[in-house]
Amino acid sequence: MIFAYRVDVERGTFLHRLAVWHAQDYLSGINNRYLPLRHIAVRQGRFDIVNSPLSEAAVLGFEYGYSVETHTCLTVWEAQYGDFANGAQVLFDQYIAPGEYKLNYLSSLVVMLPHGHESVGPEHSNAWLGRFPQLCARENLRVVAPSTSAQWFHLLRQQATARQRKPMIVVSPKSQLCGNGESHSDAEELTSATNTFQPVLVEQGIDSPETVKRLVLCYGKFYYGIEAALTDGERATMAIVASSSCTVSSERTERLDG
Repeated sequence: MIFAYRVDVERGTFLHRLAVWHAQDYLSGINNRYLPLRHIAVRQGRFDIVNSPLSEAAVLGFEYGYSVETHTCLTVWEAQYGDFANGAQVLFDQYIAPGEYKLNYLSSLVVMLPHGHESVGPEHSNAWLGRFPQLCARENLRVVAPSTSAQWFHLLRQQATARQRKPMIVVSPKSQLCGNGESHSDAEELTSATNTFQPVLVEQGIDSPETVKRLVLCYGKFYYGIEAALTDGERATMAIVASSSCTVSSERTERLDG
């Protein structure tokens, strides 16, 4: 007997393909569902496949509660796509953002919401970064958008060791940090004791700062897209600054060991 449970498995969104067939026209009194895997052999075992609920609110609530109770682990919840935060908005509004002030809950939960128009459809492209700075008050959240792999590494390391425990929201297109070689960092940038998380990355390739006429502040996918599109003439008069942080606690770099 085999039971397969996951949201939408009957239709075949995830691991299975066409596990359940449905008649296009429903006829009263006739079963319009057909499971091919039930009809492989005469004496085969039973096979049931069931759609189970998928609740981002439930999962994020569990991770938040775990992060409140543990003081020795870095708890991370990564959504497949950033817009999955929509299904857990009540957790952000009622617990993650106001938890310290309202409930005296201290949490260092990391919420990873990769986003950007990654060619996977409109339902996976609307992780709106602006909603999280709107929830910020009295240094209750850290909202960041790392643009390089070294920034991401130092960000997690400092979050794990920060004395001041705050939830951290990370919104960054994964196609850039993973698939774009321009965002990859050298080992020295990860291991050097002098390198830490930088809220702002200033472009280093400007030969004559006095010729700069325009300053562009952006992050992540926009940074690499603009950089790749610039002509030589535009490059001489434009400076690009990559911002990695929307709001950061003033005590971000404090470590547990003092």
